[in-house]
Amino acid sequence: MGLAVRRDQAYVTWRYLNRPGVTYDLIALHVQGRLEGVAVLRQRLQRNRRIGLIVDLWGSRECLAALVDHAVHRFWEQGSDAVHVFATHGELAGILRAARFRPKPSTVAVLYKTGLDLGPASADPASWWITLGDSDRERP
Repeated sequence: MGLAVRRDQAYVTWRYLNRPGVTYDLIALHVQGRLEGVAVLRQRLQRNRRIGLIVDLWGSRECLAALVDHAVHRFWEQGSDAVHVFATHGELAGILRAARFRPKPSTVAVLYKTGLDLGPASADPASWWITLGDSDRERP
């Protein structure tokens, strides 16, 4: 998964389940009773269009592809006009391209400072796992 925020139960509860004014839909993928991946979804109106947002996503490569497919189908069933997702990690970008997502130029600046030795991953932004859920851009 690369360099990422730890997405444990405490983080998910704080970030998505206890967020006033915003309702998120979580899709959990279990394999043999074990949690293997999660997608966090929500819809918003943008210029009179219903936009489905894949706000966050994590899991194995196989799980990610299944979660993206499930999220897209759910949004179409709910009447979304488009589905948007923000991703920086090369592996996730490849999964999204395979699911026929098209890249859109972005002006998002990512700044970080840490005193931790995070190894070579911290020097390569393509290995950072950053999603819309890691920002405040999707707030209402």
